Amino acid sequence: MSMRVTEMMRFNTMRTHLDSVQTRYAEILEKMASQRTINKISDDPSGVAMIMNYKKSQSSLSGYQQAIENAEAWITMTESQLTAADDILVKAREIALSQGTGTATEETRLYAAEQVSQLIDHLQSIANSQYADRYLFSGTKTGTKPFSAVPSDEPWLGDPAQAADNEFEGEIAVSGTYSGDENRTYAVRIVSDDGSGNYTWAVSDDGGRSWGPESAPEVLGAGSTITIDAGEGIDLEFSSVAEEPGEGDVFYVDAFAAGYYQGNADELSVEITKGVTFE
Repeated sequence: MSMRVTEMMRFNTMRTHLDSVQTRYAEILEKMASQRTINKISDDPSGVAMIMNYKKSQSSLSGYQQAIENAEAWITMTESQLTAADDILVKAREIALSQGTGTATEETRLYAAEQVSQLIDHLQSIANSQYADRYLFSGTKTGTKPFSAVPSDEPWLGDPAQAADNEFEGEIAVSGTYSGDENRTYAVRIVSDDGSGNYTWAVSDDGGRSWGPESAPEVLGAGSTITIDAGEGIDLEFSSVAEEPGEGDVFYVDAFAAGYYQGNADELSVEITKGVTFE
């Protein structure tokens, strides 16, 4: 039995084809205007996923490239300042040798002393040099001015601090004495919280580059203490607690040896690609 094709059926078929052609034409115009093959997810879902992964990789590479450029500029600035410092030391040595001869007089030595004093001031200025508002010679404490004009006679402990994204809110203090002959940064990291006030933590004596063993669970509240260095008797105390610590919270205590230097001995590191760090 044959099926009669009416004019209306032909018209509808033709309209469907025209709509399809018009839609395709609009898509082509959109691609021409945007100069992109994919303008919306429905154009190519798998292609969109590839593009998103590519953009993510591109963003990471841009970040690594910026880190490398900053590191290169940092090294260049550091080398320049070290060269200037070496020149000052050579000049100071020349002055010392010139005043160690029989021709030196009290007057020339007074003048030489003034020169050396100026060289010392210049050397201190170099030692406190900055790049992009960060100190070059403070180790990893790039926000701390490394050399003080007045030395400390005894080792001392700085005020404790905490990471900016800590959940903890309240006051912390440090007690004990430090007798070391080099500056260091202690760190305490909250490892776990069972939800009932019992915490475990780990302690680092190198600013968080490496960590000691995890502690046994203990309650941390107002008046609680964490032993940072049993040998030195250094404790971190939670003086008051408005918001309890959370897992991953980190606290810092700086310990300083006697002398002029207020940085630390830690090496700076730069991640130049995923999993690859330059020190």
